[in-house]
Amino acid sequence: MTPAFRYALLWIVGSLVIVVAALAMVSGARVGGEYVPSNADAFYHARRILDVVMTGQAVQQFDASIQFPEGSWITWPWGFDTAVAAVVGFFGPFAAESDAAAVLMHLPVVAAVLAVALLVLLWRQLELALPAAVLATFAFAALPLVFLAFAVSPVANTRQFGIGLTVAVVLDASVVRLILLPALIRMFGERTWAVPPWLDRVLPRFSTH
Repeated sequence: MTPAFRYALLWIVGSLVIVVAALAMVSGARVGGEYVPSNADAFYHARRILDVVMTGQAVQQFDASIQFPEGSWITWPWGFDTAVAAVVGFFGPFAAESDAAAVLMHLPVVAAVLAVALLVLLWRQLELALPAAVLATFAFAALPLVFLAFAVSPVANTRQFGIGLTVAVVLDASVVRLILLPALIRMFGERTWAVPPWLDRVLPRFSTH
């Protein structure tokens, strides 16, 4: 069995674990044959994204319903909603909004598979031993399972907690630790490990001998 085959097998099995957890969350959002966002924030983003996909118009920055009756400008989620709408629209045009919603709800499942692939590629570049690579991959793939009980809770606040933690941990484990952190270490070079002289004087000294 070649190393390439072992890493490919690791990617497939790890992806299956995380996909099962992600699909369980997606199925929990299907009510009466339609996909329904599980909390107010998810509904707000889904509404904006689906409006862009179905009408072709840009993301609305002014929301008349927030801080009623004067309304409010909403700028912070513009990039996220625009990017996700572009990805969903790539699979269009859609005959009905429910079709676009189905694509939107399954995007995290696809993103999870790509995140596992990125993780496995990193292990191969680092020449990580296979047992350590397996352990790290399954620890990452099992993360959504930890929060699944919260995400399917009938209590709205608990669902928000579970979904928010899942998204935060997956982003931290994939984007931050696999892309941003290695890029910063490469950019700063030896300066990454530099310690100020005043701090070096007060830090304890350890020896492996």
